[in-house]
Amino acid sequence: MAAMSRHGLRRLVCVTSIGVHPELPPEERFFFRKVIGPILLAMGRPLYEDARRMEEIVQAADLDWTIVRPSGLFDATTVTEYHIAVAPQRLPGMFTSRADLADVLLREAADDRHVRACIEVITTQGTPNYATVFLKEALHTGK
Repeated sequence: MAAMSRHGLRRLVCVTSIGVHPELPPEERFFFRKVIGPILLAMGRPLYEDARRMEEIVQAADLDWTIVRPSGLFDATTVTEYHIAVAPQRLPGMFTSRADLADVLLREAADDRHVRACIEVITTQGTPNYATVFLKEALHTGK
C-alpha cells in the first residue's frame, strides 16, 4: 500500500474469505452451519486471523479498496450468474467458482462498483457437493 501511494495508485481489490467473519445466514443448511462450518473454521483459524488483520489494515488505508470474500473455491470452466452481497449482508451458499471469483475481481478493478466495501460472492449454478470439494481441495485427490 505504501508503494501504491508513492506511485499515485488508488485502486486496491483483494481477496480474503467468508471465514473471516463466520456468522452464517440462518437459511444456510443446518449440517453446514452446526457441524462442517465450525470444523473448517477451527482448522483454518490462523489463516482467518491473518486475513482479518489484513482486512483491518486495508480498511484503514486511504485507498479505493474493495475486499472480496469468496466461499469454498472450486474449479469451473465458465463464469456463472453468481450472487454478490455487500457486508454486512450474507448469502446462503457454500461455494465460489474460481472463474466467478476472477470475474468479480476484474469487474471490481475496472468498474469501481463497490469502493470501500467488503463483498461476498457465491456461485449459484453448477456447484459441487461438499464431499467432492473436500476430497479434491483438502486431500488433493480426484480430478
